[in-house]
This record gives sequence, structure tokens and C-alpha cells, in this order.
Amino acid sequence: MRLTLDADVCLSRRLVRDINERGRHLEGILKQYFSFVKPSNENYIHKQAQIADIVIPHGPSNVKAIGKYLPMMLFTLDVVSKHISLNLAEKSAQHMLDLKALAEDCNVEGTLPSSVIVLNQTNQLKAMTTIIRDKHAESEDFIFYLERTSSLVLERYLSL
Repeated sequence: MRLTLDADVCLSRRLVRDINERGRHLEGILKQYFSFVKPSNENYIHKQAQIADIVIPHGPSNVKAIGKYLPMMLFTLDVVSKHISLNLAEKSAQHMLDLKALAEDCNVEGTLPSSVIVLNQTNQLKAMTTIIRDKHAESEDFIFYLERTSSLVLERYLSL
């Protein structure tokens, strides 16, 4: 369903709103309207009207047509809303299952290959990796502790 309104009415409403509420100037509003708003409306909105089931002329002021189609619009909105909710719930449930499977795959105690060397989990290393993982860490701290952690990894490697 689509509500239509005369382009002149839309432009006049835009002018009044942008000048009174946004403090814009007539020249800028018209430039934006003819450069972006009107072409986008013609390219996208008007094309959709050709495939709409119902087109209500005169927009929201057409109380008779809106009153006639309002129950159908509300029903359609309800159906679409329920459909989206169900899809989101299904995707969320699947996502939780995927996360659980990933956690189980990662829980491999004692099965690391002999070629993998794990650094000793000192308090210093734990603190540095905590800072590195903190998305709110200052960039200077992140860089400093990442370089320090890298140095520990290289030192361990060179000691082999």
C-alpha cells in the first residue's frame, strides 16, 4: 500500500519545516530538493507505486480511504511483525547453538600438539593481555602492552 501526495505539497511542507524549524535558507533547500530528494523520489518511491496493491491518493488527508483500508494495514503490519520476530528468534537460537559448539571445540584440555608452546601465565602476562583485549583501552596503552607481550613471545622463542 502506498500513500501519495502531490509533489508541490511535499515541497511546500519541506520549505516551511526547513526554514522555520531548522533555520535553513531557501536556496539551499531548493538545491537539495532538486539535486537529491526529487530524483530519489522518482527513482525509488514512484517505481514502487506501480507494484503496490493499494495506492491512496492525497496522503493522510484521505480519511475515507484510510478508514477503509486501516484494518487490512494493521493486519499486514501484525503479520510482518510476527514473521520478523520468528525469524530473529530462530536465528538467535541457531547462533546460541553455534556458540556452544564453538566453545566445546575450543575446550581441548591437554590436546595441544607438542609444537605449541604456551607462555607461563604470570600475573604480568594476564594483566597485559587484559589491557590488550579491552576495547576501551587507550591506544598508547594498547600499543605499549602489545609490544611488551610480543617481546615476551620473541624472548621465549629465542630461548629455544
